[in-house]
Formats: sequence, C-alpha cells, structure tokens
Amino acid sequence: MILILSKAQNELSTNKLVDTLNYYKANFLRVNGKDIVKPGNFNFELGDHFYLHGRQIDLNNINVVFNRRWYDDEDFNLNDFFSGSELDSYTKEVKGEFSAISQYFFSKLSKALWVPEVKTINKITVLEKAKTVGLKIPCTYIVPKKEFLFRLLDKHQKLITKACGDIWPIRTEDKLLTFLTKRITNNEVGSDNISSEFFPSLIQEEIDKDYEVRIFYFFGELYSMAILSQNDPSTEVDFRNYNHSKLSRGFS
Repeated sequence: MILILSKAQNELSTNKLVDTLNYYKANFLRVNGKDIVKPGNFNFELGDHFYLHGRQIDLNNINVVFNRRWYDDEDFNLNDFFSGSELDSYTKEVKGEFSAISQYFFSKLSKALWVPEVKTINKITVLEKAKTVGLKIPCTYIVPKKEFLFRLLDKHQKLITKACGDIWPIRTEDKLLTFLTKRITNNEVGSDNISSEFFPSLIQEEIDKDYEVRIFYFFGELYSMAILSQNDPSTEVDFRNYNHSKLSRGFS
C-alpha cells in the first residue's frame, strides 16, 4: 500500500496525484495532518494498527510513504476556546502533543520506502552545496539592517528577498497573505516601510531570467520543466504570483 502524507488544504499537486493513483486503481491511503488534530478521526493502540475514520489500517501493509507535507498552522485553531496569552499557551501545548503523536506514527513506518526521506531541507545549505559542486548561484546574504541593503544595492543594482525556509500562507478574516519572492528597490529601502533594523533576512542578487526551470529528482532521474514567466510583469520575479487572465506557459 502507498501512504500519502499531506495537508488538507491548498494541495493541488497531491490532489492530482490522488487522481492518477485512482486512475491506475492503485492501493493507497491519504492521511492529512489535520486528520490527527480533528477530534474523533484518528486513533490507535500501541502496535501495528491505526484507525482512520473508523477504518483499520495495518501498518505492515504500507511499503511506500509519499512524504508530501503534513499540516497547516490553521489546523490548530483554538480561537473558539481561548484568547490572548492563553490561546498562545494552549496552541503550543496542542502542537507539542501533535508532534509527539506524529513522531511515533512515522516511526512505525520506518521499514517503508519514504519519498523523500524524513529530514529537513534547508534552502541556505542547499545553495552552499550547489556552489561546492560547481553550480552557479546568485550572491546570497543574510542581513539584519537597512544600511546593508544600501551597500548591496550599490554593489548589485538589483536585489530580491525570499523566505529562508517554508512559510505557509497566513489567513485573516478577509485576506490570504502569501510569502513570495520580492524585488527590493532603492525607493523601498529609503522609505519608512523598512525599519533600520529587522529580523535577519535572506537577500540575493537578482538574476534576469530567460526562462525558469523547475527540476524534480526521483530515484536518480531528473525531470525538468521550463516555465515561460519572464515576460509578464506579474510573474517575472516569482511565477507563483499568478496572472490568472494569462497563465505562464510551461513545457518539459
């Protein structure tokens, strides 16, 4: 059996994978992190079985784990029960319990083939490793002050910033806040929108792209796709800033 570990929301890629597995009549099960959080969904006794929505699953029958994603912060929504400092404290406790249960659950699947393996991928470390094997990378910095941004703009003229790790969208009552790659300009640095000191942030020299290539590595094979996002002002810095009236073309 194939076990898919994923999130409950914003998982178009996982949904397409499920459609493909259904088409080929594969034996698989999808478990979202939210299935554990939501009361009444998930239970097990110490041993080789767990129950999801009342269905008994034998862990020994799972030979492949597709380790896509696991949860969103919004899965731990305790706003109906607590507020203020109490909300923060209880959310932290619930996340701690969730983490402990998840770790045990994953440990019971240690004999299965994990794709990819359970480990943290650090974007900064990957950049450094790419450089050591001879790949060209943009000049990359971690900076905490506005004065450094001015110096880097003098040196490179064009800069971008992006998250150091995986940051999920933040939902408010009327907005969805996303974290995309963003261009840094002299006007922005010189404005009051950026404080003189800030949390250490990833800054890179901006590279003008002819096109964007996304590469998927799978068991020794590389599967590449070119995304033609360079000619649209909406997507020239980050193709995920979709222009829904004219989506970027891609080919492999």
